[in-house]
Amino acid sequence: YKNHYICITHEVDLYWTEAGRKDADYWHRMIVLDKNFNIVHASEPFTFMNGKIEFCVGLTIHRDEFIATFGYQDNAAYLTRIPTQIIDGLTGL
Repeated sequence: YKNHYICITHEVDLYWTEAGRKDADYWHRMIVLDKNFNIVHASEPFTFMNGKIEFCVGLTIHRDEFIATFGYQDNAAYLTRIPTQIIDGLTGL
């Protein structure tokens, strides 16, 4: 896209609760790489639906939209369409 590669990363903050149970918070970042795979931009962390557990599993571009697929709360799958103007704003392209 605009002579760059774009991907969405998956970040996890794993911790133990006061009750001794494992828990985690999940975020994504939009990463822009140049043609030599150097990182030229990383967005602020974000979620798609403010879920505690989300996992982006795909990103593609179709016409003037990016299409991202993601899981939510380990029990549902979604597809979202993101206009290229939003991507431009997140990535500075």
